[in-house]
Amino acid sequence: MRGYFDVVEAAHAALRELPKTLEPEGVFVALNPLSPSLLARAVNRFELFAKTRAGNTDVLRRVWLPIDADPVRPAGISATAEELSVALTRTDALVDWLASEGGWPLPMRGSGGNSGHALYAIDLPNDAETDALLKRVYAVVAATFTDKAVVVDTSVQNAARIWTLYGTRKRKGDHTLDRPHRRSWIAAYPSPMDMVTRDHLEVIARLAGPTRSPRPSGADRASGGVLDMVAEFTARGWYGQALTAGRHAVTCPWADEHSGTSGPSETVLFEPRDLGGVWGFKCQHAHCDHRTIRDVWSWCDRRGGRPVSPTPAQAVPTDPVNSISRSRSRRHTGRCS
Repeated sequence: MRGYFDVVEAAHAALRELPKTLEPEGVFVALNPLSPSLLARAVNRFELFAKTRAGNTDVLRRVWLPIDADPVRPAGISATAEELSVALTRTDALVDWLASEGGWPLPMRGSGGNSGHALYAIDLPNDAETDALLKRVYAVVAATFTDKAVVVDTSVQNAARIWTLYGTRKRKGDHTLDRPHRRSWIAAYPSPMDMVTRDHLEVIARLAGPTRSPRPSGADRASGGVLDMVAEFTARGWYGQALTAGRHAVTCPWADEHSGTSGPSETVLFEPRDLGGVWGFKCQHAHCDHRTIRDVWSWCDRRGGRPVSPTPAQAVPTDPVNSISRSRSRRHTGRCS
């Protein structure tokens, strides 16, 4: 269900008129301004069975940079009070770090009901350069503050990202005493709210290390060529559908670690560009951001076809406080004041 509104009162009325049987898991809004032409899809109303939704190319400009610190828990359920408290504390540390390391101004702070939120005001074009810069920023923040208790969700970096409408209730799973349905809320809104500039972003982006493409060893090759990953996923009932440009939608091997879903193309296999080349793998979910095709190979037994336990391609920091201290120590070495 989705709708397009240019009258706030009409949006309020449409939400109030929803029957109880159609109460959604959550109510979300587009963070960045969309092309006015999309209003014609559903003018100031909800469409129950929408066939299309706004895409990244429909975004006119980037005006928000969202941060979502999500407590680790089984998928499809609400957070406990303790899990939420840990996520909110982690968000506090993240905001303080961006202020001290990058000189970032204060963001709007709150919660989606199960996680910690920080929303930074920006004003940047929706283009490839901005997209690449923001991806580097999210990679640094996630590597610094993600551990076994809290994940900084890097999937929120796309231009057409939808975000919890504050004041609405988040319903994940059933409402229980220890995992209740909660309303989202705004905790703090600085006034005036200063912009995070491109220079602010570049300071944090420069902390990112170079990325490397995985290369298969001789043991990674099946007889007669590179392992056919489509066949491997199909044999396990995890193949979804063929997409464009040599991509294939599949079910993520680690889907039970996800806290939600982002559509049929959330996890994708990429065909090799050259004969005898290497397959690619990408899951958009934050829990799998560090995983590559090497991790997929680790659960594919080429002899018997049995899935085996995956080994992460790289470890994430388990102690964000010490990680921050080490980063500060490196950055301040040799600096004149």
